[in-house]
Amino acid sequence: MCSFKEHNYGRPLPESMVAFLTEYIHKKDVQEIAELHLVSFSTVNLVRYGHTNLAKSNAKAIKALMKRAVENCGRLHTQSGEDIKTFDKIMADEMA
Repeated sequence: MCSFKEHNYGRPLPESMVAFLTEYIHKKDVQEIAELHLVSFSTVNLVRYGHTNLAKSNAKAIKALMKRAVENCGRLHTQSGEDIKTFDKIMADEMA
């Protein structure tokens, strides 16, 4: 998983990371992770969107958010594949 370097602190997350988090993180994820890591919801959310800088005090929460985004992404793609197979079967049954 991600490991921040010293030069990452004091800067917003890279745009590509913000885009990934925006795509695969939900409000509930932010709430759970903020509570777990004792960081305010607003801080985690602001860092997530690149509106405030990554800091050592919020880095563990952001790492956890990234991990959750990867899990959510995998779950979504797995479900999509299953949905496509189901749809193909429905189409085959209906068109037979």
